[in-house]
Amino acid sequence: MKVKWEDIAKYYGWDINEHKHELTTALNTTHAKIACNWIDRFPKAYSSGEHAEAKLLNEEFWQKTVPSAMQASIGSGMQALVTLIINRSPCSSCCGKLVDALDTLKRKHPFVAEENSFFLLAMRGKYKSTTDQDFASLVDAGWSLGTLEVNVEKYTDPKSKEGLSSAGIALQTALTERKVFVDGHPQRIQNISGSYWALGH
Repeated sequence: MKVKWEDIAKYYGWDINEHKHELTTALNTTHAKIACNWIDRFPKAYSSGEHAEAKLLNEEFWQKTVPSAMQASIGSGMQALVTLIINRSPCSSCCGKLVDALDTLKRKHPFVAEENSFFLLAMRGKYKSTTDQDFASLVDAGWSLGTLEVNVEKYTDPKSKEGLSSAGIALQTALTERKVFVDGHPQRIQNISGSYWALGH
């Protein structure tokens, strides 16, 4: 699925734009930001440099803030929404860490279940070493994968890949044409994402 930066900003708050340039430029240096709802003012955490996304998994945000958001959503009838934004898809090592981190979170906190939580990995471009199996492993662990679009109104690509960089087009191709999502995953993810931003302020 494709995820618009503007929708993320509207949902989590415009202060997320502080690192917009870094997060929407698919260069060699990795930049990552995580945000969640159900906590006052929708908190966020940012990391950059080698394995930036993996660093976030070892910080207080993932260890304490995310579980608190999960627990706060129980009984509300609405999902806790956690979004990890990365300027390029994770390397195989970081994919493994993202899989392990979500597995551990679910094990430690039984209330982190599919019916009351949603984890979105929004990526701007495809890193050359990320494999189809890496994407499949992320989906199997419970991550929903999306290609990050920016300034959609400025693009008129006839192939309906508006707002995507060349690396983003490569990523979108990997996530769709190569059938990374199996057993109905594309439809399930699309259905959830349709109501994802509808739960805004």
